[in-house]
Amino acid sequence: MLQGKWALVTGATAGLGLAVAESLAGAGANIVLHDLHEPHEVRDHLRSRFGVDAVSVAAENGASDIVTWMGSSPRASHASICRV
Repeated sequence: MLQGKWALVTGATAGLGLAVAESLAGAGANIVLHDLHEPHEVRDHLRSRFGVDAVSVAAENGASDIVTWMGSSPRASHASICRV
């Protein structure tokens, strides 16, 4: 259902953010994980468990930080982001 789409999940290191990231990855979405501290472990977990592409980024909670990162990332710059 979400194959080939990208989802941006904030607060992705634990709790609800992690649950949402796992749910979206389980549906086939590629995931951009965001938190104040770069969630490398969650990224690796999603890649190995669900076989999706996942990238992690550390940034302040301001949307402009994430948008700036997406504009500079070759992976995400041409991606279709789904809002949930």
